[in-house]
Amino acid sequence: MNEAKHETTVSVVVLVNGNPENHEFPANEKVRKVIRDLLKGGEKEKPNDYELVDRDIGPGPLDPEKSLSEAGVHSGHTLSLTKKDGGGG
Repeated sequence: MNEAKHETTVSVVVLVNGNPENHEFPANEKVRKVIRDLLKGGEKEKPNDYELVDRDIGPGPLDPEKSLSEAGVHSGHTLSLTKKDGGGG
């Protein structure tokens, strides 16, 4: 399965408000855009209020300026979308 050097898409489970959702994103998508894509309604305009954590990597938030692949996200990982004030994911 590791024949390809780089994944072009990543299939992940994202916990949004504690609920698991299956998502597929381009591996070169910036973390900030992924956050925006996961948000609903008016919250889409506030991606800086949220952070995305890859539970398979560790407890710290992913760098919003990096792509998913640069941040170390791979297919099968579980991500958690959390509001920076402590709510969500």
